[in-house]
Amino acid sequence: MAYETIIVEKSEGVQTITLNRPEVLNAFNMKMLEELGDTIADAGRDESVRAVLFKAAGRAFAAGADLNMVSSLAVGFGARQRVLNVNKTIVIPLQELEKPVIAAVNGHAAAAGASLALASDIIIAAESAKFSQVFLKVGLFPDMASLYFLPRLVGQAKAKKLILTNETIDAREAERIGMISEVVPDEQLIPRATSLAKQLANGPTKAIGVTKKAMNRSLDVDLATLIEIEAYGQALCCGSDENQEGTNAFLEKRAPRFHRD
Repeated sequence: MAYETIIVEKSEGVQTITLNRPEVLNAFNMKMLEELGDTIADAGRDESVRAVLFKAAGRAFAAGADLNMVSSLAVGFGARQRVLNVNKTIVIPLQELEKPVIAAVNGHAAAAGASLALASDIIIAAESAKFSQVFLKVGLFPDMASLYFLPRLVGQAKAKKLILTNETIDAREAERIGMISEVVPDEQLIPRATSLAKQLANGPTKAIGVTKKAMNRSLDVDLATLIEIEAYGQALCCGSDENQEGTNAFLEKRAPRFHRD
């Protein structure tokens, strides 16, 4: 399928989604949001896709919402419905996708651009990358679930400071406070993120998927509930083809071959 605002490529089990509005620092307009929703849904349906990688064209990851779009949208309940639609087609599907999602962040990830990265499972950032939650700077309420992800990653006190003061932090600080997973030199960003995506795509997809879903719930349930989830997860994986291949590979002292496509 041809897209106007993103580039989608599939190779070696990885669906790579490139944000492609570099002339406006990949700011989200309605078309891009719709296309992101479509391709995330496609990643969920396509069994050949075993990992998803977000990256961006140009000098920024994403500058948040296109303010020209925001100013032209309905207010009040119309704005409420828009936010609900974005979360239902992008954020929630990314969390429920039983495949790992990696964000390769170059340049600035601001507002909803940062939120898209935070909705991913693993964030690899270039040394020159910067992160900011600048919704309040233009009088907007934080969206794309940044109020959910950020406190869980960095703690409530730090999240409040970042959001309420519109502070911009660099990649090293983001890594130090636990917002992102890894920082690499700029020239290594795409090779490193691509290599990791391929590594995960070659892993035990079903086991990775149920593990991701359980981890996403782990901060919102009590211990007894988590133990129940753990038991169900183990029941799904124990004796599976992936489990048998992993066990055989271990006993035969070789690398497992979970996929032969």
